[in-house]
Amino acid sequence: MSERDPRGGADRARGAAGTPPERDTAEHTPVSDPRGRAVREDRSRTLPAMQTGRRLGGYALLDALGAGAMGAVWRARVERPDHGLPVGAVVAVKVLHPQVLERPGAFERFRREADLGRSIDHPNVVRTFGASSEHVDGGAAHFLVMEYVHGQTLAALGRELGRLPEELLVHVAREVASGLGAIHAAGAIHRDLKPENVLVTDDHQVK
Repeated sequence: MSERDPRGGADRARGAAGTPPERDTAEHTPVSDPRGRAVREDRSRTLPAMQTGRRLGGYALLDALGAGAMGAVWRARVERPDHGLPVGAVVAVKVLHPQVLERPGAFERFRREADLGRSIDHPNVVRTFGASSEHVDGGAAHFLVMEYVHGQTLAALGRELGRLPEELLVHVAREVASGLGAIHAAGAIHRDLKPENVLVTDDHQVK
């Protein structure tokens, strides 16, 4: 599951198919990329559309997994060690839409979600490995690096099967409740729980 939000934060604070937080920030907030260089967010610039094969920081974008109001999620391959991930590992990279940063507090909540995600290690919660920023064609791209989950959303599974078996629904409910318990224990609230944000693997593990 994704879409976690710190209880003490503004309104809200996602994994392979989740969505990052909005944040409280000044007009320009300096952040650092994985190599320690300062990356200045400039909201007056719009980043070019990401494309398959493009490199973003230490990651090669392989194919698009989906997009939402906060950003687009890509399956990606690690090209150089980052966030403790080995070269060749497959991850999910969530690239924040540039216009999202125009919302009051969007950037700070994005960083808080990354910090929160790193603190949660539970089989029913998509792992967040970290957040990064990278200069891209004169602008700055901000993105989350997350666990890649091989499977489909509960919504897609429902469309495929037409009617979900009762035993599967009970299993999903238990797994979701377990994941929510871990999120709540970390001091966060999941504010966008819906079938599109619940992932089911081929062996019916729920995240």
